[in-house]
Amino acid sequence: MWRKNLIGMVMLLMSLAACTQAIQTPPVDRKTPLPGWYDPRVLTPTPVQENNLPPDSSFFPPAVLAARQLLAVSLGLDETTISVIRVESADWPDGCLGLGAEEEACTEEIVPGYLVGLQAGDQFFEFRTDLEGGRIRPVPAVQEAAVTAARRHLAERLSLAMPAEAVLVEALAAEWQDSCLGLPQAGEECQPEVINGFRVVFAVQGLQYIYHTNGDGSQLRQAGVKSADDGQSYLILISGSQGEDCRIIQVGLGGLSDGACGSVLEGRSFVNLQRPLELAEWIRQFASFQMETPYGWLSFQGRGTGQPAVEEGRALAAWAGLAAAEVRAGQPADQYRLLLWQRSGGIAGFCDTLEIYESGWAYAADCKSTPPASRGSLRLSADQLKMLYNWADQLAPFDARRSDGVTDGFEYSLNWYGRGDGQVSSSQQEDVLNFAAEIFSQIQP
Repeated sequence: MWRKNLIGMVMLLMSLAACTQAIQTPPVDRKTPLPGWYDPRVLTPTPVQENNLPPDSSFFPPAVLAARQLLAVSLGLDETTISVIRVESADWPDGCLGLGAEEEACTEEIVPGYLVGLQAGDQFFEFRTDLEGGRIRPVPAVQEAAVTAARRHLAERLSLAMPAEAVLVEALAAEWQDSCLGLPQAGEECQPEVINGFRVVFAVQGLQYIYHTNGDGSQLRQAGVKSADDGQSYLILISGSQGEDCRIIQVGLGGLSDGACGSVLEGRSFVNLQRPLELAEWIRQFASFQMETPYGWLSFQGRGTGQPAVEEGRALAAWAGLAAAEVRAGQPADQYRLLLWQRSGGIAGFCDTLEIYESGWAYAADCKSTPPASRGSLRLSADQLKMLYNWADQLAPFDARRSDGVTDGFEYSLNWYGRGDGQVSSSQQEDVLNFAAEIFSQIQP
C-alpha cells in the first residue's frame, strides 16, 4: 500500500513540474540549403511561419493561395483538400526564382517571395513564388522519395494498416556531417562526410517519430520519438522496501530520472536511441495500468487499449531497470541479458547473433562486421515471455552447441544466463536453442 501511495505522490509532483529532459538528437544544420532545389551560394531563406498553420485562407498571402490553386489544378483536386504546412519568406536570386532551366534566360534581379510547402494526401510539394503569386515555380520533389521511404519504414515498424496513418509533420532539408547521418550506433565508426538529406517527422497517435535520411531515402535512421508533453513521464517503478533501499525510476520519451525515494531524482538522457522507440511501442499498445512485478511496483501511463499480461508487466519493469542501468554506467547493461545465440557457416559464410534480454526485447545482428551490424529487433509476445521467464527462473546458466552435421551446414552456439539453480537437460537445451532460432527467423525471415 505504501508504494501505491508513493506512486500517487510522485504522479502529483509530475503534474506540477516535468522531470525528464527532452530528447537530445544531433542539431540539424539548416543554414545551407541543398543544391538543385536550393542554391546555397545565393539563397538563405528566413522562416516566418512553419507548421500548425490555420486553415483560414484569409490568413495566407495571395502568392500562397495561388500556389495551392496551381497544385489543385495540376492534380485535379479541390483546393480544400490541400493543406498549407509551411510558409517561409525568401529572396530569390533571379527572375526564374532560382529554378531556371539550363538554357533559360532569367532576368538578373532579386525577387522577394515565399517558399511554400503543401500536402495533398500522402504527397508533399514545395513551390517558390514572388510576393503577389504572379511567378510560381514548383520545386523538384527530391524529398518525396525520402519521405516515402521513411513513412514505409515507420509503417512496417508500427504495423500500421496503411502508411498514410503516419501523418507528415515536416520534411526539412539538412546537412548531415557523417556517414551515420548524425546518429551513430554504439561502437560504430562513422566516416566524416557531408550528406545532403532531410529531417522527416511523422505523427502517429499523438507521438512524433523523427527520421534522418539522405537525399533519396536510400539511407535512413530513426532519431527518436517525442510527444507534445516532452517532460511527461510514462513509467514509474518503485523497488525495495519502505526503508533505505527504496528507489524510484521515472521514465519519459526524453530519458529517465532515478534515485532514492524521497530524494531529488537525477535526470539523464538515454544512452541507447532504441529505448525511446521501444517505450513508444508500449505507450501505443497498452492502456494505463498498475502492477506488482518481481522488480517492484509499476505504474504505467499508456495511450492504447490493450491490457498487459503479467509477463508483459514484468518485461516493462525489467526494461526500466535496464534503461536505468545503462544511463548510470554509460554502456549496455549485460546483466539483464538472458540469452546469446550464434549461427555461423553455410555456403555464404554467415555469422548471425541474437540477444534476448529480460526486458522482452530480442536483437539480431550480423557478426561478420566489426562492430556487429544491427539486423532488427522484436518485442516478444506474452506467450513467448511466459516460456522465457519459466526458463529464466528455473535453469542455471549453461552453454550449448549444435551442428547441422553436413558439408556447408551451420554451427550453432548458445550462452544461457539463467537466474535459477536447476540443471539443464539435453531436451531443455534443444528447446532453448529452437526458441532462439525461431525468434531470429521472425526478425530475419
